[in-house]
Amino acid sequence: MKGKELLLIALSSFLLTVIWIASNVYHSYATSTIDSLLQAQIIPIAPNFDATTIENLKERQPITPSDSSVVAATPSPSISPSPSINITEELPLPTIPEEEIEDISLTPTATP
Repeated sequence: MKGKELLLIALSSFLLTVIWIASNVYHSYATSTIDSLLQAQIIPIAPNFDATTIENLKERQPITPSDSSVVAATPSPSISPSPSINITEELPLPTIPEEEIEDISLTPTATP
């Protein structure tokens, strides 16, 4: 390729990339909106607190409920492990009597 053709391809690619990025930025700007209810909820809190009110809250006595319907928490049942099975002893293998072995035919038969 000649230098002029490479310059044309590079310039076209650069221009296409700039247009692509600009259109994505515009699309994001145009479509990203915040709902008015959400906008009201995300207003920052003013950092000036009333120190006397905070001290009064710290000195407040804890309130215990006097209602008799309050039930103490009962512990949840725990799962106990199941007994383990000892598999160290060998189990006998099933055997086929010789009379049955002689009756077995190894030739294929047609099934109806």
